[in-house]
Amino acid sequence: MWKFSPFDINDKIPLNGRSHIYHMYYLWVYTVVCLVCNWIAIVSLISQHFSIGKIFWPSIYLFFGVPGSWYLWYRRIFCAFQSLSQTKFAFFTFGFFLHILFVILMTIGFQKLYGAGILIMLKLFVQHTAGLAILLLITSLLWFFNVIASLWLYKKSTQTNYQIQYRAAVDKVTS
Repeated sequence: MWKFSPFDINDKIPLNGRSHIYHMYYLWVYTVVCLVCNWIAIVSLISQHFSIGKIFWPSIYLFFGVPGSWYLWYRRIFCAFQSLSQTKFAFFTFGFFLHILFVILMTIGFQKLYGAGILIMLKLFVQHTAGLAILLLITSLLWFFNVIASLWLYKKSTQTNYQIQYRAAVDKVTS
């Protein structure tokens, strides 16, 4: 299950934070799926309208978004929970805020940002391009659920981090 992940959650994360780190990992994988679907949807849209030169931004999102999200927020929260460092958690918070902002923009689907979101999908439904519009509907829903999951997991991150920090402080005092 974790073959391409260099982190061993069961060995390095405190027991009360493990399930949360697993959820964050699943969100990272889900974000990769969203990026791939966004690339497929936008490339399909571009090929329908004969603008092959505009493939640059969706490709940048895909090829830099996957490792960028890994290092910008997943690795940060893993290291924050592993070392119980508030500084590392602050870096995670910044990176995850950028992730949430990006996912919201992709969900909205501004044409200039090449996000397969709601605005482009509605435009295609109005133009009666049903097949492509359905592909963008699926991608929009994927982005939307990513926003919901990201917001929920951010809230849970702060709560879980507080609980882990509290337990570590109590353990220091009692030992």
